[in-house]
Amino acid sequence: MKSHAMKTHGAVLLAAIALASCSNGNSSATPSATSAPSNATSSVVTVLNSGGTPVAGIAVTLSKAIVNGIPENVLAHQTTNSSGTTTFSSLPSTGELCVSAGSAGKCKEPFPASISLQF
Repeated sequence: MKSHAMKTHGAVLLAAIALASCSNGNSSATPSATSAPSNATSSVVTVLNSGGTPVAGIAVTLSKAIVNGIPENVLAHQTTNSSGTTTFSSLPSTGELCVSAGSAGKCKEPFPASISLQF
């Protein structure tokens, strides 16, 4: 009886070792880490008045945050053209970004290729 139990135990142990060596610690059932969505590489900002008309000559700020209406960690300042737009290029690939003009401001993550501000 003892030799049968030892043979069975030995076979189970060998099967476990063989299974472990085949998997090399990797499992296809393990979910892979997902990365955060990327920001657009550039973004066109359109500034509109309360009636929805584009406004030229408005200062626009690109930043990493807006706290109490004030841009923080400012990345760039630009002014809207005659069409009421300005384009920010070479944006950071990840992380929240914000644009503000006057009393209007928006923060997004991921940051889109176009965004409008209305005040």
